[in-house]
Amino acid sequence: MLPFARMVKYGNKRPSNNIKKISCTTNNSVLVLTESGDLYGFGFNSGGELGTGATTSVTSVIQIDTGVDDVWGGSLCAMYRKGDEFFGSGNGSYYGSSTVNSTTFVNVTHIFQDIDILNIKKIKMTTGLFILMQNGNLYGCGVNTNCQFGTGEAVNFRYPIATLTQTDVVDFDILGNASIILKTDGYMYSAGDNGRGQLGSAAATTVLVYTQISKFPNVTNLNLFGCTQSCSLFKDSDGKTWLSGNSYGIDYPVVATTLFSKEAPVPEGTFRFIHTRSGANSPVICTPTGYYVAGTNPYGAYGIGTNVTLTAYTRMDSMDNYISNYNDVPVFDGCFYGTYFAVGERLFGAGNGNIGNVPGYTGTQRNYVEINYKNKP
Repeated sequence: MLPFARMVKYGNKRPSNNIKKISCTTNNSVLVLTESGDLYGFGFNSGGELGTGATTSVTSVIQIDTGVDDVWGGSLCAMYRKGDEFFGSGNGSYYGSSTVNSTTFVNVTHIFQDIDILNIKKIKMTTGLFILMQNGNLYGCGVNTNCQFGTGEAVNFRYPIATLTQTDVVDFDILGNASIILKTDGYMYSAGDNGRGQLGSAAATTVLVYTQISKFPNVTNLNLFGCTQSCSLFKDSDGKTWLSGNSYGIDYPVVATTLFSKEAPVPEGTFRFIHTRSGANSPVICTPTGYYVAGTNPYGAYGIGTNVTLTAYTRMDSMDNYISNYNDVPVFDGCFYGTYFAVGERLFGAGNGNIGNVPGYTGTQRNYVEINYKNKP
């Protein structure tokens, strides 16, 4: 018999062990969550975010907890939810105290004491927390040194979470020390670090408050918005894809562009962009016939058989060994040292095996290999 809390979610049917989420931290740790609530981790762990009690690399997969509902990787930190409680490990910047750190997972539910956790729609984590509620209110907590919360001042927000940054928000995403939101008026707005012009504003300078990206009206979702820490892509209603920021895959040598003024020759059939924290200067581009990427690739983390800089969109060929239908977007995420995807219960990765980012392998894995994360025989 399942515990009562799990029965509320699944009934008396035991959930599958399929992987439902992969979440990477900015400093190359990887968290893997199954539908049955098992949480695993591995990787660089330099902030102690894997909760091992140390800040040394975790080169073999460890099981962190069971009964977990969701997990988020941040900057030198990680957090997961278990029922109505939250647990965090690593650097405390996400609740506004970068000097208070923990190398084990501790209960941080008090951070959320001023909001209704039952009505949280979405959470994302970087050096701060972004929390979107079902009613469209967006809250922020943590480091705000680049005005990524769009409040006009570079002031950090301490817990408890009570800083309302925007209302009428449909969805949001984060771009390093910046953020993008979609509002009910059908426009996207951006704020934060804009040193490469990636936020689509007229000048490559910090955007202090959420500023409308007026080029694209009537946006319904962010599936066709793709971003990294250095560039953004958006596919408009006419089927054209526009770039703002670094131009890897379009121009070489690289130039910076603003205002989404450069048309990007993305592969035909592009239907979605995947935002990872990996080394490339382009998000992963999804098409019905394969996935593509462009930009820096020092650890061969894209399964293309090489670790050279990609000056044009390049197909991630070794995914073919495990995926037959590219219309079904797999669970996917990445960091500088590796990228990862899941098909059912199986986990695959490519990248730097020397520090534990491809457990079970040593050296640079330039093609995707299967990671035996549950230590099955």
